[in-house]
Amino acid sequence: MSNPVFDLSAVLRAAQMSHQQAHWTTKGPTFYADHQLFGALYEAIEDEFDTLDEKAVHQFGPEI
Repeated sequence: MSNPVFDLSAVLRAAQMSHQQAHWTTKGPTFYADHQLFGALYEAIEDEFDTLDEKAVHQFGPEI
């Protein structure tokens, strides 16, 4: 049985990597706006990792 915290962590990491890849590979007439958008999205996910870690430690203890 999988751990929901690890599942969520995996989803967040995948989303972050996807947005970071898009940030660096976007092209076309909307390049700058897309580049900024994807950059903001992948950076915001870092905060989500921190929040998830803090909640997991609170819920399950430091051994998580």
